[in-house]
Amino acid sequence: MQSFTQHWDPSLSEHNLAHLASRLNLPDGWGFRAQILDEDMEVSSAMHDNLAHVLQDDLHNVYQGSDAGRAFGQLCRDYERW
Repeated sequence: MQSFTQHWDPSLSEHNLAHLASRLNLPDGWGFRAQILDEDMEVSSAMHDNLAHVLQDDLHNVYQGSDAGRAFGQLCRDYERW
């Protein structure tokens, strides 16, 4: 997750993101999990032609990934909300 917004759900906060999975309407095969990292994680698209993928969930929270050239849209092309 790159950022979250309270625009669609004012009760959303940094403290309850771990429980966000039950509130999202995700495409078949998708999931959400929260994990606290022990060290910094760098998402870089440098190894993949500088291609990064950004999408929003149905609450308009923003996610970014560099996934070795597989666009998020390819993973859920049949789901009209994405």
